[in-house]
Amino acid sequence: MYSWHDIASRTEKVYNDITIKQPLPLIDRLKRYYGCGAWAGKLFCLLVALDFLLLWFLEFCFPREGIDVARDWPKKRAYVEENGKNSIKGKGKGKGKGANGGIGRDQNLVGSGGAGSRVDVMVKESMENGIGIGNNV
Repeated sequence: MYSWHDIASRTEKVYNDITIKQPLPLIDRLKRYYGCGAWAGKLFCLLVALDFLLLWFLEFCFPREGIDVARDWPKKRAYVEENGKNSIKGKGKGKGKGANGGIGRDQNLVGSGGAGSRVDVMVKESMENGIGIGNNV
């Protein structure tokens, strides 16, 4: 029988196995690719060799030590009004259209589910950040 729990546990097992294993050396990988077919294996080997040379060239021009590590993107806590109460996004009990059934201040939004809907929160955050949505909403 199809079970999400079974799929999740098998996926977790695969990911754990991958993180433990050491990557194969280039020559061993080339041997594996070479055995993939009469002409496809040779093509795979050529592409892997070109990728390796490109990686080596980029590593030479831009060493890893000179590249800054990206920091985590800061997350803002989104407060939404749901059923007349202010709550933190994701903490409210209802996922519905709010107390007014979707009719009110955001009725001009296409596909809006009302106050506290995902569309409402995305539009609100976009307007606060000045991203892509004008004042005509």
